[in-house]
Amino acid sequence: MALTKEISINYTNGSTQRLTPTMAALAKAEIHLAKEGLALQDASINGMLYAAYATLRAAGDVAMPYERWVDTIESIGDPGDPDDDEADEGKASPAA
Repeated sequence: MALTKEISINYTNGSTQRLTPTMAALAKAEIHLAKEGLALQDASINGMLYAAYATLRAAGDVAMPYERWVDTIESIGDPGDPDDDEADEGKASPAA
């Protein structure tokens, strides 16, 4: 995962959100993954998810615990990836 690459989150409610993880969020993702014995570069899905969560949480866009928030995700990826067909949808999230 490129450290400052924009990612697209597709939620189970049909909404899509784009964001670029902050450095603080990436640092939190590294700490979170290290507790699980993983490194950010070795756990791209978990790393992307936690970095996205930490970015949204810091912005006040999500209040639920990480484990509950992850259950609202259908897919996460690169908005420029042609396999990510929902990348150009709206920006609403099920945050709260």
